[in-house]
Amino acid sequence: MIHDLAAAAGLPVSLGVASDAPEWGAAPSDDETCRLLFAAPLAAIAPATRPADQLRQVYRDPAAVDRAASQGLYFMYDGVALPEHRAAIARAGLRYDLTLLRRATVGDEPVKTLGHYHDLAPDGLPYPELYQVVFGVAYFVLQLAHERLPLAPRRDNVTQSPPGLRSLGEVGSAVSLPCYQVQRVVVVEARAGDVVLMPPGWGHVSVNAGDTPLVMCNWIADACKAVAEPYLERRGAAWHAVRQQGRLSMSPNRAYRVVLPMVAKRATPRPPLALPRGPIYAQGSANLDDLRPLVEPASFNWPAEP
Repeated sequence: MIHDLAAAAGLPVSLGVASDAPEWGAAPSDDETCRLLFAAPLAAIAPATRPADQLRQVYRDPAAVDRAASQGLYFMYDGVALPEHRAAIARAGLRYDLTLLRRATVGDEPVKTLGHYHDLAPDGLPYPELYQVVFGVAYFVLQLAHERLPLAPRRDNVTQSPPGLRSLGEVGSAVSLPCYQVQRVVVVEARAGDVVLMPPGWGHVSVNAGDTPLVMCNWIADACKAVAEPYLERRGAAWHAVRQQGRLSMSPNRAYRVVLPMVAKRATPRPPLALPRGPIYAQGSANLDDLRPLVEPASFNWPAEP
């Protein structure tokens, strides 16, 4: 099956799926494969994937990862751009990415991303990120790293460690690495065309919440580094999306010392920055100044939560 995503993505991209399932409502087979296909003038991009040894650390059933990951669980196509936009996007310090998540079940969880925070921009705030769903249904599980705490030594049993998380990455010197305590959790459901902003300080996991593959895109500062260690140490986000009896619900992650309250929201197609509505690639590449807060987060008055 080939699904043309050009209108939704604003780029000549298609979703190719090899499956025995006659329709999306049928359960996927273990060997179902899917990839993004790029048409001229886009050059083909080989996607990056996450290694199974990392993915095992964030699923409730680590053994199920090996059974489900033979075809890969999700695929990251970084630095996508039309030739006529590439130089301007680079000068703006930005990057546009596409990510594809298979429709599969890992134990009782749908496919999800590893989860990460962002490091600090030169102006002192963590980098934000702007997402849009291109195809399918997503749950974005966001959690706010609210307080900076003294650097905590790593312990072997992370379920016993204090709520202050370990280093969020190589920001500054080894003695000034920021540690964070998770204070708030927001789960945003988003469908094709919806836009979701990850404000500074909010870590996030993306979950394929539908019965099709999930394709999403994002704008981010090219200098931004993703920091996954807090998610690896806590076996994922503070809440897991769990599929039971065909329905998706949220279950607290007991590796966190306390059960954090969760707020559920529905995304909208209205971009939170100054971009016009529509595919964020087309709107962003035509209005790069409107994306400047992604590179200089201190220049923008960010909302308190997504």
